[in-house]
Amino acid sequence: MIETESDCFGVVLIGRNEGERLRLSLESALKLTDRVVYADSASTDGSVELARSLGATVVELARSRPLNAARGRNAGFEALRTHFPECRYVLFLDGDCRLVESFPAKAIAFLNLH
Repeated sequence: MIETESDCFGVVLIGRNEGERLRLSLESALKLTDRVVYADSASTDGSVELARSLGATVVELARSRPLNAARGRNAGFEALRTHFPECRYVLFLDGDCRLVESFPAKAIAFLNLH
């Protein structure tokens, strides 16, 4: 997908101990953009190392506060805005889901029209 400044997007992916599901999720996102942030909720299965090895920016949530999906999404969004301020659109994805290749372009076209 060729991105212009007006359709630049990033992905915030959250998870905890997702294993192979995380690999598939990250690969589906990284195929479409290199602006991927993975927010990890204290995984013990190597998820953080996997995400880094694939090229994602990683945010590790501290256990000092309760871990939940909203906290992961918010931390990931903050990191995306810091590392990739050019992103006009953000797609939130759970670590056990894959991004359908045609979805970002269709979603961005719809949002640009409306």
